[in-house]
Amino acid sequence: MNELVIKTNNLTKVYKNQKALDNVSLSLEKGSIYGLVGENGSGKSTTLKAILGLINPNSGNIEIYGETGETKLSEGRKTIGCIIESPAFFPYMSAKKNLEYYRVQRGLTDKKVVEETLNLVGLGSVGNKKFKTFSLGMKQRLGIAYCLLINPEILILDEPINGLDPKGIMDLRKLILKLNKEKDITVLISSHILDELSHIATNYGFMKHGKLIKEITAAQLDEECRKFLRIKVDDISKATLLLEEELKTLDYKVNNQEEIYLYEFINESDKVIEVFYKSGIKIKSINQEGVRLEEYYMDLVGGNKNA
Repeated sequence: MNELVIKTNNLTKVYKNQKALDNVSLSLEKGSIYGLVGENGSGKSTTLKAILGLINPNSGNIEIYGETGETKLSEGRKTIGCIIESPAFFPYMSAKKNLEYYRVQRGLTDKKVVEETLNLVGLGSVGNKKFKTFSLGMKQRLGIAYCLLINPEILILDEPINGLDPKGIMDLRKLILKLNKEKDITVLISSHILDELSHIATNYGFMKHGKLIKEITAAQLDEECRKFLRIKVDDISKATLLLEEELKTLDYKVNNQEEIYLYEFINESDKVIEVFYKSGIKIKSINQEGVRLEEYYMDLVGGNKNA
């Protein structure tokens, strides 16, 4: 495991006898893009607010760079840029003037940081266009620019793609990847849309009813959702030998004593059947299977998703 920049240990938060968080233990690795996935009311925003110190959990604790205690946590949070609720921008001011206001408010002495940050998020050429005329995607990028003024090591974004059109989603996706790759910013991003996170996330956490029910890497998720031929035969040893020697593939796994998951020849099952038939192997069944991301999510959390 890589270095952990944020870790929560059994966070629990109760509101009026209702558990908003129920023993949430989350691990955010340095350099990752962590997608926190869950339907509305699952506890995503509450988790992020607890990490940021905006609410106090009833029990459990938080580590930032391995440190606990209020003084150390306060220092660690100074390295985090976040959008939980959109920053208040002045509607009749330009992007540059809005950021200039926050630069002064934050006591930042480098005047170049405003222009550099606007260029970084793709708003360097909007000129004197007023904030009130911005598209939602432009407003989101300005919000991220606000976060970047402090040159953060970690970026926390709560449902940033809500309401964006396809172009806005694509622009935001590119920006997050750019910040992660070029600026080495670790990203924790929440959403109820797994398919969108799948374009950028390296790690996932799935939440339901205040519980973090699973953490998984993108590679593991891809493996679990990968298409395959499920083949039941009467002789596993002979069948796997034929896969390797006749069909020249090692891209399979034995699921149990009489079942093979074959990840090649997805659309060429006849070729597999022919090789097995000629060698006297009895095929009990052969089916193409695989799970779409949304199906995977629904199977994991159960029930219908209310986005």
